[in-house]
Amino acid sequence: MDGRAAAKEAGVDQGYIALAFLVLEYAKEFIPDIESGEKTLSDCYELAAQRKKQAQLDKPVKANLTNLRPGKILSYPTGTLRTAEARHTRS
Repeated sequence: MDGRAAAKEAGVDQGYIALAFLVLEYAKEFIPDIESGEKTLSDCYELAAQRKKQAQLDKPVKANLTNLRPGKILSYPTGTLRTAEARHTRS
């Protein structure tokens, strides 16, 4: 079920469902607290958003190695990298 259908079925705004999906993916241990009323979805969403951001920063960035040239600058979320000169030999 997509977010739009879930929102319609639950009778809530689609944005609310988007928050719930993010919490379900990145902070699911708080679902019982949300259901019991101990925590709000908004509070748990903040933590889930932080975890998602950190996961994206931690995720390695894959470069297309066949297109690398010496001196090419690659941009990453955590900085930049300049490729060094390399020689390719055929086997």
